Amino acid sequence: MGCSSREEIVKVFDALDAALDRLGELSFDALTTRECLSLLQRCEMVRRRLPVPEHQLINHVARQASPAELGGRLSHAIAEATLISRAEAARRVHTAADLGPRVGLTGEPLPPVLAATAARQREGLLGLEQVGACLIDCVSGWA
Repeated sequence: MGCSSREEIVKVFDALDAALDRLGELSFDALTTRECLSLLQRCEMVRRRLPVPEHQLINHVARQASPAELGGRLSHAIAEATLISRAEAARRVHTAADLGPRVGLTGEPLPPVLAATAARQREGLLGLEQVGACLIDCVSGWA
């Protein structure tokens, strides 16, 4: 994964916002039940993929920012910035550490700790519950 420019990152997030805005304006009255269920499946796959860039952002901030810059703990800064609970922010920090790409001591890119689970999440095949179960299985396997 190469380095992306600020402009490219903002452009992609703006396009995502615009696509979601447009999607929210649609009427689904023309669809059959089967088509609606198929689109619900696609919505779920998108929902499952959204944590992937979050993992990258969280791990980047974890590497780059000092507690002074964050005003305290990373999870507290994330909770404040995103208006989620500190517990949820802490869960996301821990999940990102396992499922996000890493950087070695000399700056070389490293795969996620749980590379297979991360790959399934990138594909939209694992959601929050399945990822949580994978993490629990890994921890219990270490005991």
